[in-house]
Amino acid sequence: MTQVNISLPPIVEEYLNQQITQLGYNNLEEYIYQLILEDQKRNNREKLETMLI
Repeated sequence: MTQVNISLPPIVEEYLNQQITQLGYNNLEEYIYQLILEDQKRNNREKLETMLI
C-alpha cells in the first residue's frame, strides 16, 4: 500500500478531526479513503451520463 504525507494548516486538521469523530471513522486514513472512493463513484457516474447523452 502506498503512503502519502501531506501538510495541512491547523484549521483544516481541526475540521478533519471533527468530521472523523462526527462520522464515526476510526482515523484519518479511513476518512480520506472514503472520500476518494466517493470521488471515484462520482467521476464514474459523470462519465456514464456523458456516454448516455
